[in-house]
Amino acid sequence: MTQQQAKSSFTVLDLVVGVLILCIGLFLMVNCVILAMAQEYNRSICKESIALAATAAQEGRSTLEVHKAAYRAMDRCGIGGFFVRQPTLSIFADEISPELRTITIATTTSTMVPAPFLIADRSVIDGNSSLINVRSSCVFKLSNPKNCQGSHIFLGPDGKVSPVFLQKHPEIKPQINPSVKK
Repeated sequence: MTQQQAKSSFTVLDLVVGVLILCIGLFLMVNCVILAMAQEYNRSICKESIALAATAAQEGRSTLEVHKAAYRAMDRCGIGGFFVRQPTLSIFADEISPELRTITIATTTSTMVPAPFLIADRSVIDGNSSLINVRSSCVFKLSNPKNCQGSHIFLGPDGKVSPVFLQKHPEIKPQINPSVKK
């Protein structure tokens, strides 16, 4: 063998290390692509959901109807696949005051990556599973142009709905008229 041929040959260890580095790089790239797709998908569903809820709120609909309008965006999205699951509406808040109506919506999409061992921040991985939750939130504020219902429904992460009435009704005081005789 000539000296030039000996310098260009690789040992088996060199090939194994090279393939291992390429595989780790490929898995890292696939993780990033899947997480970026899930984040964009979740963001678009959140925007669509807040747009439908805002349309219902501008029409002066009740909180329950605004909540149903926000859920319509979830009905339109796909059922999800192996890596990116279907988004869920994790937080819905409709705060109504005489001057302002504020609608807050947060969506969550569970995502599974092919190589979770490459995730540096372990706090983003959900408990026992290898799912990563991607979250987005949108807020819509409008001055209260129509006399809408004064109820507020908050759907928290635990899934419980709790109604709270925010609009203050004036107290009815008994009218005493001393001029009336019995």
